[in-house]
Amino acid sequence: MIRYKEFVQQVSAQIRDHLPAEFQNWTVKTEVLYKVNEKLDCLMLIPPGQYQFTAVPRFYLQDCYQMVCRGTTVEQVLCILADRIRTAPSPHEVEKSGFDILQFRDDVVLQVINQQRNTEFLKGVPHRSFLDLAAIYRIIRFDREGRWAGAIVNHSLMEKMECTEEELYQKARAHTPHALPWKMADLMELFSVQENGSHGGGPNGDTVQNRMVMLTNDSGQFGASALLYPEILDRACEKTGDRIYILPGSMHELYLVPEEKDRLAFYKHLVKSANEDVVDIPDWLSDHVYRYDTLQKKVSIAL
Repeated sequence: MIRYKEFVQQVSAQIRDHLPAEFQNWTVKTEVLYKVNEKLDCLMLIPPGQYQFTAVPRFYLQDCYQMVCRGTTVEQVLCILADRIRTAPSPHEVEKSGFDILQFRDDVVLQVINQQRNTEFLKGVPHRSFLDLAAIYRIIRFDREGRWAGAIVNHSLMEKMECTEEELYQKARAHTPHALPWKMADLMELFSVQENGSHGGGPNGDTVQNRMVMLTNDSGQFGASALLYPEILDRACEKTGDRIYILPGSMHELYLVPEEKDRLAFYKHLVKSANEDVVDIPDWLSDHVYRYDTLQKKVSIAL
């Protein structure tokens, strides 16, 4: 089977041969795009004079290569790519649509991501560190059906918004609870994992789900930003106790349990196993278990 590097070279060299005449003077370009938790190779076709046009469609080559791994020939992939390029909105069509992300400049929310895994990505966006995580900013809008769309605020967009990172943080911190209202759910009936695989429960005879609360929001998006809101964690502690462990399910939800040091090793194992077996890479947050104390109003990494 063709290797990935050779596949990228072949697609870049031959894609124009599969496109109509109007694309022959377009520039074929590949670039590395850093997204949250991911480093992706993108193929772009750029019209003459539009090298800096940000609305050029990008096609992820790792996804295309997976098609080859599943048995699709490179020639078939080239035909599929060419069809997508032909039918994608052109940069000029996007420009004429009149969409301006800046008209939603006040609809900015907080999102927490893993700092170490996103070192290169974070170079391009305003952010602030929080333990092993980083808070970034995202403009987000919902339609009437509850579907959302938006954009991560990069340095260029922040400059166009004419604000500093501190102003962006204050705006996002105030808006997030309104745009993405948090909710808590008792997992007694929703979560079935039992400690040590025992049907009789843990050391106290109870199961993990009997003591666990899920913290997310109405949309199920970016709920782990609750880590930045002691007032929300305080409300959660009313159900679980003054000191809690926080298990990151993903960047969208957190699981809260009473602090019990003899169970910490199990909770660390639970988080790591879920990240390896269940959580999708774009949604992964951290392998750490966190600790919150209502008296200190402080989140820390549980050691």
